Amino acid sequence: MGLRKTIFGRSKQKREAIFEFNANNPLCYSPGNSYFTDLATGIVSTIYGGADYLDKGLRFDGIDDYSRGLGYYFYDYKNSMTIEVYFKMPTIGNGYREILSYQSNNFGSTGFRIQRNGNLLQFTVGAKADYSTSIRLTADTYYFISFTITAFTETNCLLKLYLNGIYQREFIITMQFPNGLDRFLLANSQNNRYCDLIMRYARVSYNKSFSASEILNNYNTVISQF
Repeated sequence: MGLRKTIFGRSKQKREAIFEFNANNPLCYSPGNSYFTDLATGIVSTIYGGADYLDKGLRFDGIDDYSRGLGYYFYDYKNSMTIEVYFKMPTIGNGYREILSYQSNNFGSTGFRIQRNGNLLQFTVGAKADYSTSIRLTADTYYFISFTITAFTETNCLLKLYLNGIYQREFIITMQFPNGLDRFLLANSQNNRYCDLIMRYARVSYNKSFSASEILNNYNTVISQF
């Protein structure tokens, strides 16, 4: 078993999948390696802290394990995005812990984080605004979480949340995307808030906000692999 990760660099053409991590690709990763590689592009994401393969996913221990992929100048301000993560948390404690982080070197008001605050799932914009969902996470339970972002202006977006392929709620958010990304993190953020996490799948598709039917189809396709 193994992982797949894809990050596309600068391009004049619109790309959809800019990041993909799939724990069912056996060619990209084996336990003990300190990185996983996309075979199509050769781009490497580094794994820090000794994360291991467990339960068909990459096991981050919540102490010092995380993965970092380099970013590029590929994102415009007025765009859309779809984020999908398939994960579980072996333990859940107090405080903030990051599941997936997408940010510039100087986080400021740009970028976002998918995190838990205690057991409450949140979508955090920049350094301040926390958009709390109604999802309370339970230890040792797998969740397939999807967020779609439709950008109206450079700072105003519609955020929709889906759980296991089913629409839950939406928010109007104020967010400026970084267009000079420095890092893409799993199980961590710039604040080093490591997450006790088993990640089976993560994908960020940019320049596309998936419809409800596409979200449900993606959910069914991914979980059928496990």
